[in-house]
Amino acid sequence: MAVEAELIASRAGETPPDAGYQARLVRLLDFGNWLCMRDDGPLWFRGYDQWSEEGGAPQVENVLAAYDASHLVVGHTVQKTAHIRSRFGGKVFLIDTGMLSTYWRGGRASALEIRAGRKFTAEYLDGQELLFEEKPLPSAGKEN
Repeated sequence: MAVEAELIASRAGETPPDAGYQARLVRLLDFGNWLCMRDDGPLWFRGYDQWSEEGGAPQVENVLAAYDASHLVVGHTVQKTAHIRSRFGGKVFLIDTGMLSTYWRGGRASALEIRAGRKFTAEYLDGQELLFEEKPLPSAGKEN
């Protein structure tokens, strides 16, 4: 590994190694344990696809509240139907449709269009599909 080689080379040099640089190299050696690289980290987490609606809904609400967000857009879990999928009452959108058909058989190019944070439309080469549209709340007072 290049980081190990650099660490060894910097320690074997004629001048004393820079402590800060050494510490950064040591942290890099532990990259497999970084949250982003772990199986339960955000890049590899599959819960939004696999949870039941009942079991996942409270979890999704907790995540949204923690980040002061209203929706989540998630990739890295190819949808078997090659269609973008909405879950948990339009709170989560699973957008991996296996865009590289050479990598994922039956995959298709797609995009998620979000308009005004309320209207979510799946865009495909051969058409579009409205996934979710949040209706504005009625105003409390009457207009004159």
